[in-house]
Amino acid sequence: MLPSLGVIVTSNQLHPCSRTTLRITPNRTHFKRWHSSNTSKDFKKKDLFLVASPVMEAATEWYRDSYLISTSPSLIQPAAVNAAYESDMMYWARAMDEAVLKKMLDKSLCFGLYELPDSTARIAGSLLPSIASLPSLSFAHHSLGKSNPRQIGLARLITDEVSFAYLTDVYVLEQYQGKGLGTWLIECVEGHISKWPELKRVLLVTSQAKLYEDKLGVKPFPQGANGLSIFSRKFRGCVLQD
Repeated sequence: MLPSLGVIVTSNQLHPCSRTTLRITPNRTHFKRWHSSNTSKDFKKKDLFLVASPVMEAATEWYRDSYLISTSPSLIQPAAVNAAYESDMMYWARAMDEAVLKKMLDKSLCFGLYELPDSTARIAGSLLPSIASLPSLSFAHHSLGKSNPRQIGLARLITDEVSFAYLTDVYVLEQYQGKGLGTWLIECVEGHISKWPELKRVLLVTSQAKLYEDKLGVKPFPQGANGLSIFSRKFRGCVLQD
């Protein structure tokens, strides 16, 4: 067995007769539930669990109040994304055939923004403060039971996840705007890609330059600088008019 880092997190919140212990190792995390009978079993998918990873790895999940941002493909809800594409809010996009949309999402690195169910948010709130102060660790929380979080936003990266990333389709549903969620979403994207050691450039097209300049660190590309220019060509899928 791999040696642990000597960090153990416990919680009595999940069940009055159980104690959940999280043991963190250098490259994997062991989860066990110890019941009052002192018998242990591995967590099942339906259980609530915490994921811990060394800080040098790019974080993949973030929590704030009753909201979650995750890069997990299993949480992405194509129907919710298609509904957003169909709205006036996303004037640069349009709804797609479900199979085509799913292919596009599967081939992208998607940062989904979700509203957690009340029960999940309460449990996450009771657990996360007790571990937030632990050094060099990032923590994430899942609830994979019957109640799935509602997708309320997205930031999609077209990327090889090594050297290049194109950011597109960033949105937060109108009823959730004004809470700082869009800013938080971009901060999470920046925090994730900044861990890629071979990343050369990130690109985007936007009408909200200040947000991305402040939170993503991008600047307008000076056409012709160092003899370089950026070119593009429209195809049938483009919605925007010249």
